[in-house]
Amino acid sequence: MTKEYVKYAFTTAGVSQWQACLSGASLQSRNAEATLIEQGLYTYLPHRFKLNAEQAAYLDSLDSGMCRLWAAQLAYAVRHGIPVSLVKPACKGDMNAMNTKFIVAEGNSGNEPGQPGLAAGGESGYFLRFTINY
Repeated sequence: MTKEYVKYAFTTAGVSQWQACLSGASLQSRNAEATLIEQGLYTYLPHRFKLNAEQAAYLDSLDSGMCRLWAAQLAYAVRHGIPVSLVKPACKGDMNAMNTKFIVAEGNSGNEPGQPGLAAGGESGYFLRFTINY
């Protein structure tokens, strides 16, 4: 099985594995991945990640405009080698928190005043993070 057909778990660890694979990929491979993402999250996520029934149902319930925005953000991040992470915080057992689902897209363009272009250790100051709470 080639890397283009690999499916990762849709977990923090699975997204990290996907990122590790992308970080070693050629520009051509990253562009191909970004093009897949631009086809839409409804198509891309089940293609690249193993979604359980709850995750697939949740994806189907998301607003299409928001999914287009996230697809554009992800495609840009992949093309430019910007790290992407998925964070699903541990549930604290609160019934209200357990019944709430939301995703927060958080990014850093690296262009904030006083922010250097590269972080300590030579790492880029750019990132894109999606936080999913249940």
